[in-house]
Amino acid sequence: MTVAYGGGPAVYVYDTNVPGIGIARAANGYLSNYGWAGWQASASYHNASNIARAGVGLVTGSFTAGAQVAVALVKTSAQITAGGTVTGGQVIYAYPATSYNAAYEFPNLAVKYVTTPVQIIPLTCTTLDVNVPMGTFKTTDFPSVGSLSPNPANFTVQFLNCPAGTAVSGTQAGVVHTIQYRIDPTNGTLATNVAALSGSPSATGVGIQLFNSAGAVFPLSTFATLSGYNSTSGGDYSIPMTARYYRTGTITAGAANTTMTLTVSYQ
Repeated sequence: MTVAYGGGPAVYVYDTNVPGIGIARAANGYLSNYGWAGWQASASYHNASNIARAGVGLVTGSFTAGAQVAVALVKTSAQITAGGTVTGGQVIYAYPATSYNAAYEFPNLAVKYVTTPVQIIPLTCTTLDVNVPMGTFKTTDFPSVGSLSPNPANFTVQFLNCPAGTAVSGTQAGVVHTIQYRIDPTNGTLATNVAALSGSPSATGVGIQLFNSAGAVFPLSTFATLSGYNSTSGGDYSIPMTARYYRTGTITAGAANTTMTLTVSYQ
């Protein structure tokens, strides 16, 4: 994996000790007789790198040398789950050179560029699979379209170990401000907010509807805000809900199961 910086060549991204986090470096060398060399890629991670070269030819007399260094952490996987602390240490060892001939290099003027440890905190909650026993019902329990199963099935959606953090001054970084969640029926809907059943064979003429703790229909495939979330303290949160069968048409007996997916958004 490579990234580009400053219009220069692609810079390789090296793995760090934290899974999913890489590090990229680039440097721009300077010699007063030649000016800036331009941003260049560097050698292997944490090893010596004489990338502060600036021109070709022998320099006589006194001169000024220096370097600019850019270091960036790069996300290298779709999801960072474990977190950890990226080890600090030397990332670039730069020294002036007037050519690629070792006779004209000046390692005694080397400058070592080091980073301090960086803590990576996954800003996500832990969610658990939920199995909801719906119960067994007769077709006569649903006298008409729109009828609900008589006994609601209670369950809880849990958000555990939700992140907390301190915002970076002047930015939105460093902390989750709002958590939203959405429940999507795997097999689509039979009617508004009524999840279709899955499996074959299965009952027909019924679907499953969700309700919040106040007894109102829970909108499917629509984000809701996790009420009470505190971005300073994080913590555990529970959403009590119920599920009921909902008649949508002519009923035939059979298994009446379905699956739904919980999606969480952090902002």
